[in-house]
Amino acid sequence: ITEDTLIKLSDPSQYHFRFLDIVKVKGKKEAIYIFEIIDCDPENVRDLKIKTREDYNKAMQAYKKKDFKNALRIFQAIEAINPHDKTARIYLNRCINYTEKGVPEAWDGVESFDVKF
Repeated sequence: ITEDTLIKLSDPSQYHFRFLDIVKVKGKKEAIYIFEIIDCDPENVRDLKIKTREDYNKAMQAYKKKDFKNALRIFQAIEAINPHDKTARIYLNRCINYTEKGVPEAWDGVESFDVKF
């Protein structure tokens, strides 16, 4: 869900959620924050995401600071605990890519999509 949707929930604290990414989609000038509602996952996956949420948040902070080696280490630990965490796998792969190939000069942590969803 978007940040706007999260804010409009009558009581966001009744849901388990986590930050996913900042994205800019085709046709939009402003980037949007998106979040994952964990409650929708199967119970075993949801419980592991809740268990690893603190580490996930630390990994995301490292990632946004361009500390990809530290973020990679944490995402690998998360994946070892929860191999079904697709988001951790995506970020793990991004960290490997940026560590091996370098970071584009204008990198600001925002993912741009060239197609509308």
